[in-house]
Amino acid sequence: MAQFYDWWGQKSGKIKLAVMYMWKPFRNVTKDKAPQAAILFDKFHIMPIREALDKVRKAEYARLSGKGSALIKGQK
Repeated sequence: MAQFYDWWGQKSGKIKLAVMYMWKPFRNVTKDKAPQAAILFDKFHIMPIREALDKVRKAEYARLSGKGSALIKGQK
């Protein structure tokens, strides 16, 4: 990413939106080289995280009973 911004040069200051994978070094270099740009994470990389969270939520809901499960229900 740093090489891209170096290659892009002064035009980096005009970037309004940067779409990327959720890797912290990508965010860091974008914040450094194009601080004005909003960052949007690629949904295809976020989906596996959401699926993993759904599995944990379902397992916890099944494990808990009564008030505990009521706290989880509807919190997606």
